Amino acid sequence: MTSATIGTPTYMSPEQIKNSQLSPASDIYSLAVMVYEMLVGSPPFTGDTATVMLAHIQQQPNLRLIPPALRPVLKRALDKKPAHRFRTAMDFAKAFTQAVHGSNRAGMNTPRPNRLTNSPASGMWLWVGGGILIVLFLVFVLEPGNLSSTQPNSKNNSSFGVTPTETPTVEPTFTPPPPPPPTATPLPTIPVLNTSSPATSTPVSPRNTPTATINQNRQLALNTTGYQWLASHLSNPPVSASFSPDGGKIAVMEGVRLYIVNVDGSNHQVLMEESDAMRPVSDAVWSPDGQLIAFVADYKTMLCRMAGIAVPTHNTYRLLDECAAGISLGAPRWTQDGRLLVNRYPGEPADGVTYVYNQSGQGQPAVGSYVLSSSHEGQKWFPWQPGRTWQVGSSDRPDSYYRD
Repeated sequence: MTSATIGTPTYMSPEQIKNSQLSPASDIYSLAVMVYEMLVGSPPFTGDTATVMLAHIQQQPNLRLIPPALRPVLKRALDKKPAHRFRTAMDFAKAFTQAVHGSNRAGMNTPRPNRLTNSPASGMWLWVGGGILIVLFLVFVLEPGNLSSTQPNSKNNSSFGVTPTETPTVEPTFTPPPPPPPTATPLPTIPVLNTSSPATSTPVSPRNTPTATINQNRQLALNTTGYQWLASHLSNPPVSASFSPDGGKIAVMEGVRLYIVNVDGSNHQVLMEESDAMRPVSDAVWSPDGQLIAFVADYKTMLCRMAGIAVPTHNTYRLLDECAAGISLGAPRWTQDGRLLVNRYPGEPADGVTYVYNQSGQGQPAVGSYVLSSSHEGQKWFPWQPGRTWQVGSSDRPDSYYRD
């Protein structure tokens, strides 16, 4: 997913890497990467997984290696914005064909890249273009279901905008090449969260999971290679960073995105990012077993804040509660037995009520005492700073559990 991201990073579209909405334009981008590789001999972006994924989002491919007639076609197909790419694969194929024929009529006098000029196939790149057109044909036209009629009297039944008159029977006598890299598939989500039933504890780790002692030597997340590499590539300065329990990963909150990066910088994952409705803002806190991350997000349409739980292994998340009657949620902190304390407040955090949620997301007002896991501040260090025991009502503030 790359952690939990599904697909081969070399051929991923920017929106797939950012876990945004996928569309046919995503497949066109992936196919354009394959076309680029066939023409040049290598994909547009190379390197380790993290470098390639970030390049797809931020860098432009080197089109100087592409025959000049094809550069506008590849530039459009590899555009970072899906809306700017070709609408259909057929549009892509037509533009490619026209570019090839245009170069043929021009007598192939346009200068070509050195890689092609110096190859044994010098002057024969039209054969490469013809081969790519065959790939376009096999992958998109002969793919099962692309030309099948779905509704009678439909004016546009195929994904290419072609009006089929009948369903053809295709019996190829050849073995088609492998399909392009798979796009992301729907991932499982954690259960729907509510506060309708008691928060009976369902521990996700043994009670009293050991944490570091007070005098133990520690490393600061901000000093790691992974954090510094990621921070240098972000548009906004990070607002928080917290170690996973094993010290192998760091959760980094940018203020518009929540990332996970390996301590050595070898890989990173975008867990969530800003949308029209919601923006992650703060408090990325790991559960004691490292399977979940609690966070706080602004709910734009309701003008309130919500707490949620992200599942790194599935690259998904769920909000604990939707804003109701002006109620916001904040200050998430895990207990040692895997429950989550959250402050529910109407306007000011000091006027709130502490709720406790179990692993299934069921919550109720907290009562009694709780053995706390490391706080958000404590997780900035590895090993974590230890938690403490907190008693409901031990302070005038309902969120007094949040800080040590």
